[in-house]
Amino acid sequence: MALWAISFANADDAPLATAAAPQEISTESEPPTASEPAIENVSENVALAGAQNEADVDVDDEDDIGDQAGKITATYFGIFYGPSVSKPTSFQPTEDGSQDSNRPVMLKNFAGVGYNLTDHLRITPTAYWQWLPSAGGAYAVQDPFVKISDDSIISEGNFNLYGDFRYHAPISNFSKAANITGSYQSVQVATYVPEGTRWMLALFSSERAYTYGKGGYGNDFEVYVGPNVGYQISPRVQLTMLYETNLVHVYGNNPGTMEGDGTDLQPGVSVDITNRLNVHPYLSIYPSAPSIASTSVGALLYWQAF
Repeated sequence: MALWAISFANADDAPLATAAAPQEISTESEPPTASEPAIENVSENVALAGAQNEADVDVDDEDDIGDQAGKITATYFGIFYGPSVSKPTSFQPTEDGSQDSNRPVMLKNFAGVGYNLTDHLRITPTAYWQWLPSAGGAYAVQDPFVKISDDSIISEGNFNLYGDFRYHAPISNFSKAANITGSYQSVQVATYVPEGTRWMLALFSSERAYTYGKGGYGNDFEVYVGPNVGYQISPRVQLTMLYETNLVHVYGNNPGTMEGDGTDLQPGVSVDITNRLNVHPYLSIYPSAPSIASTSVGALLYWQAF
């Protein structure tokens, strides 16, 4: 079971403050827009948090991922946004290789408990929080979400289509400051394994819409696309290459006007430590300005407790 999860390297959830001791981070500044990106992408649109793990259900090992009606699963998914490869600091790098004071080194955490309504249909409430190891353990509770997922909407031969729908509850300081009244997201993961090869082709996509109350501000629609290719070098190790791009519409702007919100290229290695534990270190490269100084390290972690 290879982990093909999305990290959304340019994603912003809320501007973060630093702290000398563990504490919840308050969000006083304005939410990010396409023209003023803040921390990691409002369209953390998931992190597709575990979507591909559901899409990669191993039908020969029913205990692997919980693909039986009535079964309960508990999972954790983490995304580490690290520093520059050549100039490590407490912050992530900008395109010119300097430190970005708006983007500290951080860990995004997702913990969910799912229930299989059928062998393929699952409902999963998911908690989401951020942690800043370089800021004395400061943390920020983000909007939780509930998703209904189908790991095999279409499954023909070596092709599979996963999809889910998510509702994000606007309880975070970030959402309250922007007067977000709710957000709704659809995620798709299409995978194809050419017959007789070790290659896997995948396409990740996500669409997310936000609703606002009076005086609200921020992005109201976001589209993410991430083509991915992998090569299985052993039963538990896969080389991966992901290209990400994101478009957003800012609330109040003319309808139909979408703005680019960044792109990145991520070569990585996905390793199944066990059937329930996967680690996936990667590099995040700016395609428009590739350099060692502007390249950062990152990692994904997936664990299924039961």
